[in-house]
Amino acid sequence: MASTSLEKRIKSKENRIKELEEQQKKVQQQLTAARRDLKVLKADKVDALLSESHLTYDDIAKLLKKESHDEAPGFH
Repeated sequence: MASTSLEKRIKSKENRIKELEEQQKKVQQQLTAARRDLKVLKADKVDALLSESHLTYDDIAKLLKKESHDEAPGFH
């Protein structure tokens, strides 16, 4: 009887692990999509800055570097 109880617990844990792995896969896909979208938005921002101003790519690179530093101070 104890072995039956243990087998049920083992099966339950295996099922839970499988569920969590599926959730992790979905979250990883969402994270990948979000990162891709962020890159596109940043590229669009650069294009907008270029079209609306007389900034050079170097000027924009400096602005973006400053912006990323401001978003995460302490991570130099």
